[in-house]
Amino acid sequence: METTPVGTIAVGTLVIDTAGRRIGRFEDSLGSRCFLRPLGGGREWTVDPDHVRQATEAEILAAKVAAANARSTGAVR
Repeated sequence: METTPVGTIAVGTLVIDTAGRRIGRFEDSLGSRCFLRPLGGGREWTVDPDHVRQATEAEILAAKVAAANARSTGAVR
């Protein structure tokens, strides 16, 4: 899949970090870095804008199911 131009991503949009292969909430961009936060909250991480694309509906659903499963087993609170 192609990357999404960072200037077109709204704060709060769920995106994929293609370098780290994980989903996060787009927080901001500054210079050559994008700031993403895990779905359930937590520590931000940075990624190069070339490695950010908008998440598909299927990816969002899969991430939400995984988070719900982790909460139900006590792995995440």
